[in-house]
This record gives sequence, structure tokens and C-alpha cells, in this order.
Amino acid sequence: MFLLPIAERHRRSFWAATALILLLLQGLMPLPAVRQTTSSAVAVVSSIVLPPAQALAGRLAPARLHAAAPDSPMPPHLLREAERRAGAPPALLGAAWVEVPVARVDRTSHQLHLLGGSRLGLAPGQTVVFGREWLGRVVEVDAEHSVVRLWSAAGARAGATLRPPGVELRAVIEGRGRVASALLGWLEPHGEPEAGMQVYWRPGFEDLPALASLSLRLGHAEQAGDAQRGDAYWILQGELPAGAEGRVWVAVGAVAETLIAEPGLHRARSRLALLVDGVYGAEVAVVRVDSTQPVAVIFAQGRVAGRVVLQRGAHAWVRRPTLADWSQQAVRLSAAGAFEEEGVLWYSRGDQRLPRGLPLGRSGDPPVGLRGAMTALQRLPQPALGSQR
Repeated sequence: MFLLPIAERHRRSFWAATALILLLLQGLMPLPAVRQTTSSAVAVVSSIVLPPAQALAGRLAPARLHAAAPDSPMPPHLLREAERRAGAPPALLGAAWVEVPVARVDRTSHQLHLLGGSRLGLAPGQTVVFGREWLGRVVEVDAEHSVVRLWSAAGARAGATLRPPGVELRAVIEGRGRVASALLGWLEPHGEPEAGMQVYWRPGFEDLPALASLSLRLGHAEQAGDAQRGDAYWILQGELPAGAEGRVWVAVGAVAETLIAEPGLHRARSRLALLVDGVYGAEVAVVRVDSTQPVAVIFAQGRVAGRVVLQRGAHAWVRRPTLADWSQQAVRLSAAGAFEEEGVLWYSRGDQRLPRGLPLGRSGDPPVGLRGAMTALQRLPQPALGSQR
């Protein structure tokens, strides 16, 4: 069809603007069909280009990229064992402790999301501990999941006691969430606390009687404000134990027969496709995964070898981090398997995608090479509470 020059320009501008808008919409709200189509197209091209590119990269890549195997394997379940040693509370008379893995730590609302619910005997109001630390109470439950509100959450209240020489002070703590440390208020005016004094949890009438004999700790008392101006007050300082990010114990009156399941993992075999990437450089390699499901890390030679930064279909672009890169996402253990801030054994802290407890390496170890039999891993997403009702 013949069009005048100005009409032809308008037609081209219209289709160009339409294409641009569609690209922007795909970037903001990806359409699964479009993503699947592009991934399939990329897979065809990659299957042709990657083999000769890998052969060339293997000859030209620096020697440091051909990392050697680690000297000795790391114990794969050491973090889980450390959590159980540090977190298992004393036995209860007339009740039992149920060990429940933690699915997610919500530091914004000061809550723990647990992989256990009413099938394990959990119910609202039950006490949650780690070792001799009182963490909070169960507040929401469905068949397979539950939510724990920590004592530091905004609006959370609990009884407490302090024990200066010769006297016991009864108090109430009130959490303030992200705003500030929990307030420590006095119910009894006699006696005077001291900074750094240990604060213990005080059971209420709804708690199991056997809990009163355990002397569960909350934290320590500190004075805030200006005492000289008469506006001093007391606060409770305490932190979530490192092991409580992985599992906690809930006091129940009756135990169900259902076993506690560890967080599910998606596993897929993988193999090296390209040692270095032409766009990302020598720090990123391309791995082919025998699955199109999302993956988070590549596991090789007994530890995490790389973290996935991008995935298109069955191809994943993997960055090989050093141990220093894991510093905020690692739990460190001593050689004996105890929690230690400067421990020599590094394990993954875990998050919504990254499995917890994967060996990362020993202090001073270089990154592990991407070679041999490898496995792509990702933690299975956890349904929201109530989604199975």
C-alpha cells in the first residue's frame, strides 16, 4: 500500500513506540510465555556457540581459574549438629520439646517462620526457646507452618525477673521492634538493679508449670537516658542466638507422631559450559543445569563453588565468591563444631533461596573450581501461612 512520506514516518514511529512500550512492560512485569520463548531461543544458540568457546577459554584463561580440589572435605552436617548441641533445652516433666526448623527470619517484624504447625502439636501461646534462652511465643499456626513473635517485637510483652543479692525483682518487658531495645519496667519498687545484670523470663499462669524451674534467660539490663536529669530508664539488651536462625524448640503438652522435615531442596545435575564469560569477565562462568527450575548455588567438591547471578533456561551464570564475600551470609564454627565469631569453618546462613548449612570452606581457602560432578541447589519456596487451609 502506497503511503505519503509523512504517513510512513508516523507508521514507523507508532510501531517503534509500541515495541518500546512492550519491552518496558516485559521488564517491569515479565510474561512467562515471552521469557520461555526467549530462553528456548537462547538455548539453541548457546548449544552451538558454547562448546568451541569453552575449548578456547580453557586455553586462554589464567591458571588461577583452574582451581585445585580442596585438601580435605568439610563435615556436611556440622552446622545442624552444632545447632542441636547448643539449642536442645533441658527435659521437661509432663511435657516435651518439639524441634522445629526455621524457614525464615523476619528481622523487620521480629518474627520467626517455622516449618512445623498443628500436625506437630504446635498451637498459639506456646513457649519457644533455644537452649536456655527464651525467644517468644507461637502466635499463628496452620497444619504445616507457624509464626513465632520474638520478645523484641513491637508490642510484645512478657514477665521477667532480676535477682540482685538477697532479693528478686519482678518486672515486665515490652518490645519496641526496630525502633529501640525493649523497655524493662518494674512491678516492685524495692531493690536496685545493676547494669549488665542477667534478666530471666517469668512464666505466666497459661504456661506449663515445668517451665518455671528452667530459669530461661532473656538478656541483660542496661540503663538508658540521663540519670542526672532524672529521665533514666532501663532497657533489655539481647540478640537472637546464631543457632536459632536454623532451628528452635517449642514446649508442647502432647507430641504428634508426624516427623519434623528439614527444608526441602531442589537439586539438579550441572556441568561447566564456559569457564569465563565474554560480558561478565573472568569472575563469572556459565554452567548448564539439567533443569529449567531456578537455582541459587552450584555445589562441587564437597562445598559451595559458586552463586548464581543470572539464569536463562538451563544456563546459569555463576560467580565464584571468596570466603570474605560470604562474611554477612555465613555462620562460623570452631574446628570442634562450636559457634564462634572467628571460627575457621564457614557454613551458609541461609535465606529464602540459599539452603542453610552448606559448607563454604575453611578460613584462608581459595574459591573451589567449577569442575567434575556438580549439583545445582535451591531451597524450595515455603507457602505462606494459611495457604494450605
